Amino acid sequence: ENRRLQQQLEEITAAAQQAQQQLQASSSQQQQLQQQLQQLKTEHASRSVEVDHLVRELEKGNAVVAKLQQSVRSSKAKAKQCAAEAAAATAAKEELQAKLKVLEEVQQQEEQQQHKLKQQQQQQQQQQQALHAECQSLAAQVQKLQAELEASKESEIFAAALRPAAALPAAVALPAAAFLAAAALFAAGTLTAALSS
Repeated sequence: ENRRLQQQLEEITAAAQQAQQQLQASSSQQQQLQQQLQQLKTEHASRSVEVDHLVRELEKGNAVVAKLQQSVRSSKAKAKQCAAEAAAATAAKEELQAKLKVLEEVQQQEEQQQHKLKQQQQQQQQQQQALHAECQSLAAQVQKLQAELEASKESEIFAAALRPAAALPAAVALPAAAFLAAAALFAAGTLTAALSS
């Protein structure tokens, strides 16, 4: 019975250590996602400034086109020159519109990426909560097994007192069992402290 409890204690301690490693990896991944999200927000803000600038340039281009069209109507002598200037302004306007469209598409992609990153962050948080609950459960199991191990040790000590010669191997094994129980409890306490921080 003592050996079975020791084996269960070792398995649970290993599972607790693995859960702690997964939690640390999850926290690191969440930090990376947060950095990527912040970078996307910065790029998004930069794109917004550029879009505003292009919109103002487009408005200026529209004003130039309107002015040139009025000049064409008012002066036939300058009609050819004004038409050329109007064509150039129209081409510039179309170019600005094309750039604006591209930037709008980039903004939409960035918003989609931000939404995706937020979803990933939520999933990471849920995984962390699940790992936290699992670690707490493992710590409780470690404490329970330690209590059972202590009870088993006391029973063996009592039996050894009644049968000194027959109980000698069990008495020799008790320090090792106590050491394993203490190590498991220490690992569980360390894991709980890490989760709390």
